[in-house]
Amino acid sequence: MAKIRTPAGRVSIPLLMLFQVAALALRELVRLKLTETGINSEVAQHCSTLIGFGVLGVLIWPLLRGRTTAALGMFHKPRSWWPLVACSLGIGLSLRLGSWAFLVAPRSFDFVGSGNTPQAIGPLLSRTCPPMSGVLSGVAVMAILTPTIEEFIHRGLILDSLKNYTRLIQIVASALLFAVLHVFDNIPNAFIFGVIAAVQMQNCRTLWGPLISHATYNLLATLDQHCLMVIWVPQTTSTTRGTAIILLGIALYLVAIGLAQQVSAGGHNAPGTRSR
Repeated sequence: MAKIRTPAGRVSIPLLMLFQVAALALRELVRLKLTETGINSEVAQHCSTLIGFGVLGVLIWPLLRGRTTAALGMFHKPRSWWPLVACSLGIGLSLRLGSWAFLVAPRSFDFVGSGNTPQAIGPLLSRTCPPMSGVLSGVAVMAILTPTIEEFIHRGLILDSLKNYTRLIQIVASALLFAVLHVFDNIPNAFIFGVIAAVQMQNCRTLWGPLISHATYNLLATLDQHCLMVIWVPQTTSTTRGTAIILLGIALYLVAIGLAQQVSAGGHNAPGTRSR
């Protein structure tokens, strides 16, 4: 079977990173200005994100001049939609649940304790959704627009521009470049996601795979932020309980890695492989 390539061609990674940093800085500046005028913080966040992505698109456009068709080709139709969608949904769900496990585990080890014995609470789970318009705008920006732009740049342009290096370097370097653009607390999760998304892209050969995974993860995170509140202060610490939660998180990450490695996830075979 002939090698299948869907690249837009090599682009300057330093320029891509510089443009993203500039767009993020502008987004933060706009957010602060909007918040200072009394605009709701959530509305300010969404509006500033839209402006930041708009500026990023203008900056990147010259790099894609003459490569538009090839760039859009990275979103080519997979061989079969259902396996791709199923694996991608599983990856996004596993990663989100895994991140929850690592958020909960420190409570068992008392890593976040203040030195005083707190009153035991929960675990309590409550659902307090804001008006639907706020939820929908959050979903549109965080679970649709953000994954589309970030996957196009990082698992598309950047990963393809690293194709002359070994597969391991491609995966780790693209994941690091993706992670450093996130706030400090989210860098570990972003790096893990970047690794798994890069593996998925290299196997399914279409951006629809990591895009659906990313959208699923961000959708769950957005719903967490808007509609769920979890309170848990255990009465006593427990190394056994904390270890079990961490092992559960690791198991969920391994599930995501296993799904990402499935060439039969619905995309075309990776270059150099033969269809069976």
